[in-house]
Amino acid sequence: MAEDGAAPSALVVGGGFAGVAAAVALADQGVRVTLLERRRMLGGRASSFVDAATGLTQDACQHCTLGCCTQLASLLEALGVHRHIRYHDTIAFRDIRGRRWDLHGTRAPAPFHAARSFLAMPFLSANERAATARTLLSLLMRPQTASDYDTTLGSWLRSHGSPERAIEAFIGPVVASACNETVDDVALGFAHKVLRDGFLAARTAFHLGIADRPMGELLTAPVQTYLAARGGAAQTGCTLRRIGCTPAGAWAADTADGRRFVADRLILAVPFDQAARICAGMGDAGQDLAASWEGLRWSPIVGVHLWFDRPVECPPALALPGSASQWLFHKSSSFGRMPGEAAYLTAAVSADRRMADLPAPDVAALVADEAREALPGLQGARLCRFRVVKEHKATFAALPGAERLRPSRRTPLPGLYLAGDWTRTGWPSTMEGAVRSGAMAAAEALADLGLPRPAVPPDLAADWPARAAMRLGSLLARLPHLGSGRRSI
Repeated sequence: MAEDGAAPSALVVGGGFAGVAAAVALADQGVRVTLLERRRMLGGRASSFVDAATGLTQDACQHCTLGCCTQLASLLEALGVHRHIRYHDTIAFRDIRGRRWDLHGTRAPAPFHAARSFLAMPFLSANERAATARTLLSLLMRPQTASDYDTTLGSWLRSHGSPERAIEAFIGPVVASACNETVDDVALGFAHKVLRDGFLAARTAFHLGIADRPMGELLTAPVQTYLAARGGAAQTGCTLRRIGCTPAGAWAADTADGRRFVADRLILAVPFDQAARICAGMGDAGQDLAASWEGLRWSPIVGVHLWFDRPVECPPALALPGSASQWLFHKSSSFGRMPGEAAYLTAAVSADRRMADLPAPDVAALVADEAREALPGLQGARLCRFRVVKEHKATFAALPGAERLRPSRRTPLPGLYLAGDWTRTGWPSTMEGAVRSGAMAAAEALADLGLPRPAVPPDLAADWPARAAMRLGSLLARLPHLGSGRRSI
């Protein structure tokens, strides 16, 4: 425990966005923080690796943010790196028949901000566009309930008349990329959060943020500098052998190379299977805690890196509804490569368990063929090199029933807190959800230490028409049903 007059201390195990957010929040309140991460770079599952063939740092998979992700933006601002996120107010779509459509906003308030581009969508007929607009308005007005986490988005959409082509061409790609589950598998509650907060409530919410450098480079050195300036440290390449309590009631972490770190508080900011293994070694209380979320499951993401022999014109992000690739990202553009250089593209394939089981050359060939079909400039282009990164444990599976298994930050073990996108944050498994979990865990630890809780960045405010629609929906939901034929919102 902290000696009289000494600054309180904390260990944060796990250097992903949850651990970084927790460490920053604690350090800002005068806590001496030691952040321990087994990889060489921070970022966790959103981190980077050094490619042995080129020596270049590359992201394992493409990660993006949205304008509604306010706490992630605030964290990056505090670290001085938010300027490296480029926000785009247009998202390009191209279907398997080669038809192109751009979703872009106007200065009109939400939910009318994208009406002009939505009404020009070539994938749907006029009747299908009208039906989809009604469905999305119903979703905006619908108050979220606990039962939303026990049914799927697909069943709700179809019961409200959403056309199948709209699900495939627009709703499906958006939900899959944000929730890492298909429309027919994802719980309505998770998808409702993404579609309402990310597209329907505020004019700038859907603006797509893409980093202009690898995520590992974006975080590692800035976090190390930030914590060191506040009396702490971020230790990378740190493999832990044991975590437990000392006789004095402090928390200790022993490393494989013989070091020991001791602190007053411990935040576990690791994936749920690792957290379970750690907690299971902490006696009966720890075993009961680990058992409480053992029903959580994983969903995969496959990152496909492609280098072609020529440059290509491509938007920074291109959605490919109906394709196996789902999304293409123009890394040459995002990273500011010079014109004339060969094209470097990546694909992010979410929740496709079949793709995750295919051999890497087959995955690369399939995605390369779809890239050539989607981008006329790649017709006849030779694939020079590829790399396929399979994250079988990319996110928790946002299925019906999963929300009940997500734990809160506080645990029955004194001084131990949980963080991670898999804990209960109100968000699906995203970088924003991870940051919120870390800030929440830090707030609990600070309260126990008798220190002020950190200020919480406000959510992106809903525009007035969207706000009025949500209020009307809440009012209608509280009214008694007049007749058995009335359909709920």
